[in-house]
Amino acid sequence: MSTKHTQTGNSTDYRLKIMTLGIQFNKGKT
Repeated sequence: MSTKHTQTGNSTDYRLKIMTLGIQFNKGKT
């Protein structure tokens, strides 16, 4: 059980989701 590895993966996935949401939002705004 590597909790640290899981946290790192989750934070990376979270940042990717935020970036994707931001891109979609910008596209819809234009």
